[in-house]
Amino acid sequence: MLGMKQSGLNEEFSILPEMVAVTEGIADCERLGHELEVARQAYDQLFPYHRRRVPGLDYCGANRPALEVGGDYFDFLDFLSLPNPKLGIAIGDVSGKGLPAAMQMPVLRTSLRALTLLPRANLASLVANVNRLVYEALSPNQFATFFYAEYEVPTHRLTYVNAGHNPPIVLRRGADQHQVMRLDAGGGVLGLFPDSDYCQATVMLESGDLVIAYTDGLSEAIDTQGQLWGEDRLIETAEGCAGLSAGDTVDALLEAASLFTAGAPQRDDIALVILRVT
Repeated sequence: MLGMKQSGLNEEFSILPEMVAVTEGIADCERLGHELEVARQAYDQLFPYHRRRVPGLDYCGANRPALEVGGDYFDFLDFLSLPNPKLGIAIGDVSGKGLPAAMQMPVLRTSLRALTLLPRANLASLVANVNRLVYEALSPNQFATFFYAEYEVPTHRLTYVNAGHNPPIVLRRGADQHQVMRLDAGGGVLGLFPDSDYCQATVMLESGDLVIAYTDGLSEAIDTQGQLWGEDRLIETAEGCAGLSAGDTVDALLEAASLFTAGAPQRDDIALVILRVT
């Protein structure tokens, strides 16, 4: 009898380390969950969800990370108090996804915002300086695609630099169909080389023009059969958004991509910016 009791005690003591390990594992998961929630809240605060009214322009942006946080980014920079009022528009995609990309994304945002406060010759030199800062800050072999533009309110002039990003699309209403323009002038991605050169270009926007800037997580959304949603479907959906506000157009594009994937998991982060000239 004593031997049986001793055997039972030995078995109970033998499972104690396993119980402790399970308990510690649960505690670690809870801590990780809490830390991810804190990171998500801080990440959400980086995006400009409060926007000032811009005469003649309706604009909106959205971000949808594949995980809790991600490396896609958009921003609106307010230069509306200047004698020649402007709105800065930025969108970018740091390579990778999840927490590693999210930790590097603020480097891009902070570099741009800091440098726009300093004197600069033009947007090309501005982006070249952003590239130098990003090169110094990112991990080796990490990079970011980036698009930055400034919209002059009085003239509707949009000056931009595209640093290896998916070319934003300008849809202009024609007599029979929309004219499609792609904003592709600029240079290479940010962060791979310290002294990359960039050029800038200008387009005169007109009343009714729709500008769509997006990251590849949107155009490359994949359904359960491995098919891409693609730029053609994106443009077709945007063409059907005539009369919608910028915010409703953002919602329509994201919903269309989601319906196409038919429940397939989101594989990449998505950022989207819509400008509609009124």
